[in-house]
Amino acid sequence: MSAQETMAPRAAPAAGSTASSAIRLNPKQIAFFNRQLASMARLNMPIARGLKVLAQEVDEPQFRAVIESVQRDLEQGRTLQQALARFPRSFNPLYIEMLRAGEATGNLAVVLDELAAYTDLLSRVGTRLRDAVLYPLVIIGLTIGFLLLFFWFLVPQFANFYAAAGLVQVNAAGDILDMSPQLSGNMRRMFQVSGFLTNPLVLLFGGVFGLVGVGWGWWRLRRALEQYDDFLFRLPLFGPLIRMATLLKVTRTMRNLLLHGVSMVHSLRIAAGIAGNNRVRDALERICGAVEEGGAFSRALKNDVFPDTVIWKLQMGEEKGVLEEALEEVAKELEGDIDTATTYVTSVVSPLLLAGVSILLMLLMLTVYPDLIRTATLLGT
Repeated sequence: MSAQETMAPRAAPAAGSTASSAIRLNPKQIAFFNRQLASMARLNMPIARGLKVLAQEVDEPQFRAVIESVQRDLEQGRTLQQALARFPRSFNPLYIEMLRAGEATGNLAVVLDELAAYTDLLSRVGTRLRDAVLYPLVIIGLTIGFLLLFFWFLVPQFANFYAAAGLVQVNAAGDILDMSPQLSGNMRRMFQVSGFLTNPLVLLFGGVFGLVGVGWGWWRLRRALEQYDDFLFRLPLFGPLIRMATLLKVTRTMRNLLLHGVSMVHSLRIAAGIAGNNRVRDALERICGAVEEGGAFSRALKNDVFPDTVIWKLQMGEEKGVLEEALEEVAKELEGDIDTATTYVTSVVSPLLLAGVSILLMLLMLTVYPDLIRTATLLGT
């Protein structure tokens, strides 16, 4: 990128900025875009020309529109950060601030490499979080589905079998009208549950509310995972994991911003903005206010959000003038802790959950089959 391109003054947003602000690239697209930009900058290639070629290789319409828009802005004399700032849903304030610092200091290639690594890290951590949270939910969902199918389809077939033995009375539709006192209590309860679940009104209202509830719950969970919502912090087992992921994002963000000359107050504001809708954001806003009043960043940290080891390391780092290195060290430790925690969930908790489901199904079968065998013996005699 030429010096003229880098030092160009800020331009007013183009007429299509409203449409641009609606475009949201996914993490994989942003990571790919970062790597391509970093490669162009390292090779000292004209970025506008490189983006023109790149747009021809991209199939996804919105992604291509972003690349073509950035390429046109660069050709019109705007800086890279100005061109990307038109897409706030794809490129957050951290991204724009780091690009501004990289263009101002001539270290654009270095900054783009760091942004690529940062985006890859967040994408990897987000994937591991989703896997850790969703895998147990999928197992539970499949178990509930099996139980519903069992009571909807299999238990009514048992009714015909017991009717042949004279233990139940069924009508032409297969509905149970009466049950013999000789029928065991377990089977009686089975038929009662099955009768309730196969009731047309229960099927109608249960189906509607079930689908709406599952859809809303899935949407809410996805939004919560994207925004690191505070209610996730209160979940058993997963709460500490979500908190570590939030602190990782915050420490890595602040390290990158401070390293490239962004002020402490501005770094805290940006970190609070990307922390999500949770207590970490509230703590960062409080710390930002304390720093604006002349206080030290690390002295404003409190252990209601930040672990004691994190507070101590950041205090030592700030006192010795190596806060960026301390933030980097804390981020590396948090990343390792997240890897350990997610591995524990997927390799220990999930198999235990599967074992519990297997035991539940085995107990269900043990409840049904002894009665079936006795009834079969009765029919045989």
